[in-house]
Formats: sequence, structure tokens, C-alpha cells
Amino acid sequence: MGVAGDLLKLIPFLCGRAGFHVLRQIWSDVDSRETVRHGHLDDASRLNATAIEEHWIVPADRRAAEDQLAQRLEWAKIKQAPVSIAGTRYSMGGHTLTEQGLVVDMTSFREMYLEAENHLRRVGAGARWSEVLRFLDPFGMSVATDISVISFPQ
Repeated sequence: MGVAGDLLKLIPFLCGRAGFHVLRQIWSDVDSRETVRHGHLDDASRLNATAIEEHWIVPADRRAAEDQLAQRLEWAKIKQAPVSIAGTRYSMGGHTLTEQGLVVDMTSFREMYLEAENHLRRVGAGARWSEVLRFLDPFGMSVATDISVISFPQ
């Protein structure tokens, strides 16, 4: 066999060694991110912990969401609290959080539907791009390329 045979003998050793290092890393890996203090939210960068008044997660049911949103906005008006709208909070600069404000979290609002008569597709504000593309694909409307920013939620 010669050189090829000698190289084939090395494969189990290399796979075993690489496998060992991967497993060791998995076992020793610790989530070193700090937990955000109570009454605070942070964006994806974890550099913008912001004190907030309320973090309201919008219910997925549209009717319940509209009723509750009216109540929350009235509350914010009375308290003179600023209102911000957030999804996955990938603004990387605190743009989706307002200090001492109401954060309207849209992540659960992911409904998508088609209005066939006018070729309109509607997508909830909490939908991720990967979900939107899967929804659009059967209609021949998904894009050829995806978002290229590595930190963007897929």
C-alpha cells in the first residue's frame, strides 16, 4: 500500500484526537454571560443593559394583542413612560430599548398570511427572516440571497 496505506492508518488517530478535543470543549464550555438584573433588558450585544419600567410580550393572538396594547399604551401615557418596540433586539446599540420605558416585545407576533386578490403577503413584526423566506418560497417570492450579517437572527 505504501504512502496511501500509511495515511489511512492515521485517519482513526486524527479523528479520535479531534473528537476528544471537541468533546472536551463541549463538557468544559460554560455560559459566561452575566444575567441581566431584574428590571433591566439588554440587546443582543449584551453591552446595553437598560433599566425599564415594563417588558410586555405581545400575545400571538391579534385580538388579545390589540386589547392589551391599548391598555399598555394608556398606562405608559399616564406614567409618561416612553415606549419602544423590540423584536430579537439585534440593534446592537440599545436602539430597541428606552430607559424607564415600556418595551413592547413583538417576538411572539409571527403570523404570516396571503391576500390572494391583491398579491399582498403580511408578516408579523416578530417573524424571523428564515421564517419569512420559508413562507414566501411556495409563492416563488423568496429572495436569492439571505442576510449576510453574521449576527442577524436567522
